[in-house]
Amino acid sequence: MYDDHRLIKLYDEVGDVAPVSVFAKVRSVSADETVRAEQLGLKAKYQLTVNRFEYGNQMYAEVDGKMYAVYRIYEADGDKTELYIEDKLGV
Repeated sequence: MYDDHRLIKLYDEVGDVAPVSVFAKVRSVSADETVRAEQLGLKAKYQLTVNRFEYGNQMYAEVDGKMYAVYRIYEADGDKTELYIEDKLGV
C-alpha cells in the first residue's frame, strides 16, 4: 500500500484558477474500498487525509499533476477528513 505525505491542490471545479494547496497523507485505497467503488461504477485511486479546517468541500484534487474527482468524504477521528478520489475520464 502506498503511503506518503505531500502537497496537493484542491479545486471547487475543473479549471478553477484559485486552488487550495494543502499537505495530505496520500494512501492507496484498500481492496474493500476498491470493490465498493467498482460496484458503483467508480475507479478508486487514493485516500487523502487532510486537516478538517483546510478542506472546504472541494470536489476535485490534483495529485502529482493529475486531476481526480472526490467521490466520498469521511470525517475521521480528531481533526482529519478523508477524501476518496477516483480516476475519472474527462477530469
